[in-house]
Amino acid sequence: FPTDNSLEKLVYLAYRNIRKKWTMPLANWGQISQQLAIKFGDRFKIM
Repeated sequence: FPTDNSLEKLVYLAYRNIRKKWTMPLANWGQISQQLAIKFGDRFKIM
């Protein structure tokens, strides 16, 4: 990718397309969100 911004846009658009088709809840989301909160601290808020 020529720039970081172009990569971010592509990932966002891919996420947006996947989100429209997603119907099932994430398995083990509680554990995943806790691990992300530990790794990324203030940048990740537990919902």
